[in-house]
Amino acid sequence: MSEQVAQPIWRPLADGLPFFAALSNGKRKRSVSDLLTLLVTLLLAGLFAGLSVPTSGFEQALVNLIGAIPSFLDVLWRLGVACLLLWVVVILVSSTVRVRVEVLVDIAAALVVAVGVALAFSRQINGVWPSFSQAASGGSAGSVPLISLACAVAVSSAASPHLSLPFRHFGRWVVLAAMLCVVLLESSTPFGALLSLLLGVAAAAAVHLGLGSSMGGPNLTGVGVALAQLGLEVDHLVEAPRQSSGVFLADAMSPTRGAVHIKVYGRDARDTQLLSRLWRA
Repeated sequence: MSEQVAQPIWRPLADGLPFFAALSNGKRKRSVSDLLTLLVTLLLAGLFAGLSVPTSGFEQALVNLIGAIPSFLDVLWRLGVACLLLWVVVILVSSTVRVRVEVLVDIAAALVVAVGVALAFSRQINGVWPSFSQAASGGSAGSVPLISLACAVAVSSAASPHLSLPFRHFGRWVVLAAMLCVVLLESSTPFGALLSLLLGVAAAAAVHLGLGSSMGGPNLTGVGVALAQLGLEVDHLVEAPRQSSGVFLADAMSPTRGAVHIKVYGRDARDTQLLSRLWRA
């Protein structure tokens, strides 16, 4: 017998919304979505790197339009960048307080990869290594790519598979808003900011592909809570020995139904999200 739960089952695990989706030291797998993300972001990064210098007419028109925006609005753009920095701090502090070693390892590895790749792209595009000022804030004329933005994106993207779906979406919106604010502050060009975003995402995808990542799916505790909320009493709930991508399988015994085979299709699972997006496209 199969029981399908069509609602997120990890939310009832606490009185409030959980920050992390997966269990600490849970299973890590290499995901098809990470491979596709890495390939696509590197391809697009190469494209934008070629378009960044010299500045195209279209991009220059955007830069001129941005230059016409009143400077007193800069405080708003700085707040947007500050939100990304605050988000990074929240991730680091939460991971440390909750002793999420696997998250900290992913973040550290993604930072190393992001710095290395961003420096290499900067050297290739500009012909010289960036100064600390250029890497941190774009310097006086803006930097392509902006290494600090790439690093912040790498941190958010590296932690993303470990976070619950609402916070994952929140992080993406914060990153996109900060990228726009960086352009409005003229810390980087429009193509330079996009390149920084792509490099940060690529760095995180490379780490997830190499080390594996949390699949963002449910666990036995969550399944038990969900079944209880549906009015289904089961005993001896165990994870099925063989698992399928995008589906969590479990076996249990029901006092009234006997052996129960449970399939949980979690929309928080990363490969399931990928297939859902491809289907809608």
